[in-house]
Amino acid sequence: MEVIEVADACAGDSDVYDPRFTKAPEPLPNNVHIKRQSLLDYGDQVSTWKFTDLMLHELDICECLAKHPHPNVAKYLERLVEDGRMTALCFRRYARTLQETVSSSEQVDTQACPRGIQEGIKHLHQLGLVHNDLNPSNVMMHSHGSNPVIIDFDSC
Repeated sequence: MEVIEVADACAGDSDVYDPRFTKAPEPLPNNVHIKRQSLLDYGDQVSTWKFTDLMLHELDICECLAKHPHPNVAKYLERLVEDGRMTALCFRRYARTLQETVSSSEQVDTQACPRGIQEGIKHLHQLGLVHNDLNPSNVMMHSHGSNPVIIDFDSC
């Protein structure tokens, strides 16, 4: 399969004021998960010093994914802007993580779930992306243990 060049297809200069990035409507719809970053998430690491760059990098990835959607990759909706600054990313809300689903003893389709995760990863790779943090907490499930959806692209 053809690998899409992200630099050509999706990415650009990361600028909070860039009108190419999708801005969230006001008020936000009810079916939205709002992802806000916290400096506490990074601890005392070099990445803390480049906090804005990390958020803008994830925004670039999400905008790319919005242009190239896949049913097994989280649906990015828009960015939340407050006082002229990006403060959060908005995604479609899903029922629960794969970790929560397994921990609750809810049935998971052991054929379809791994296949869906594999298809989502394959799609990311075709875009020239690598997730770098795939684990059961970064896979969401639609209701009833079906259709896994890969989330969390800050390490991508």
